[in-house]
Amino acid sequence: MGKMLIETFGTIQIKMDVKDDTYYDAKDPHVSFVRHGRDTVSHCYLSEVDNLVGTGDSDLQKAIRYVRKNKEDLRQIYLKNNR
Repeated sequence: MGKMLIETFGTIQIKMDVKDDTYYDAKDPHVSFVRHGRDTVSHCYLSEVDNLVGTGDSDLQKAIRYVRKNKEDLRQIYLKNNR
């Protein structure tokens, strides 16, 4: 597929696009939050994750906090896996 799994929090999976995907962007990667195979938040720029709020959804809130906290590490993992 066109996404790599980063982490899972309860029912939410954090995924990032890979180089062969339509939304690949090395400067500002896209991140998606997926629940049961369906995108909850799709193709959000990594730089815009700070603007997300997972109101009333503890799994989504944990996933958003994880991405915010590990943003630079995720960018490096993304670049390493997509060269």
